[in-house]
Amino acid sequence: MLSKKPIIGILCDINKEEGKEDRPLYFVKSNYISAIKEAGGIPLIITPLKDENDLTKTLNLIDGLLIPGGDDIDPKYFKEEPHPSLELIDQEIVEFQMGFFNKALNKGMPVFGICAGLQIINIACGGNIYQDIPAQYSNPIQHKKNENEKKDLIHNVRIEKNTKLYNILKKGEVSVNSTHHQALKDVAEGFMVTARSDDGIIEAIESRKHRFVIGVQWHPEDLYKENNLFLKLFERLVSESG
Repeated sequence: MLSKKPIIGILCDINKEEGKEDRPLYFVKSNYISAIKEAGGIPLIITPLKDENDLTKTLNLIDGLLIPGGDDIDPKYFKEEPHPSLELIDQEIVEFQMGFFNKALNKGMPVFGICAGLQIINIACGGNIYQDIPAQYSNPIQHKKNENEKKDLIHNVRIEKNTKLYNILKKGEVSVNSTHHQALKDVAEGFMVTARSDDGIIEAIESRKHRFVIGVQWHPEDLYKENNLFLKLFERLVSESG
């Protein structure tokens, strides 16, 4: 009998590092893959596509969608000039991710966004972000740790009751890791804030209009092996996709 495990599409990133014979290359961080497998799903890496038939076929292959973290999002998508601190996501990647997300949304597919994936969801639906928290937000706590410290718990987030996020984690406050210098500013219409850090920065949102579209600002894929609590986020994506 063929497996009935849900197939979870994971949108890839690109590495265009110059001077390497094997560049550019498309990739997905391994912890996203292992988290989906551990949660009972089948991960499927999705590379950028342009042909509408190819997009439709790919959407028909998957049962749920994970939008992973990445670099900064070009502020042209919310009509602002770029801040000097930006390290932009490749244009091909960000445009594909936004377009693919919108198609998944129109299909009613379960979606989970992490870090930049949360920001993709918000911007694609009409919201915006702080381009640089230290420069644009008053009295923030520390939100950015080095890439080699992704498992370090750096601050707490307070979770709103009567939300999907609270229903998943069953906690009103959790300690999380943090590697971002951007954050949600104006939340897109139809979405609600479900968690904030102590300085008021938005740490999670979910859709009021769709069955399961949520995003978090921290990186649960780097925490779930040490703390099973964070695996529950991936398990819910998989179960919603079944």
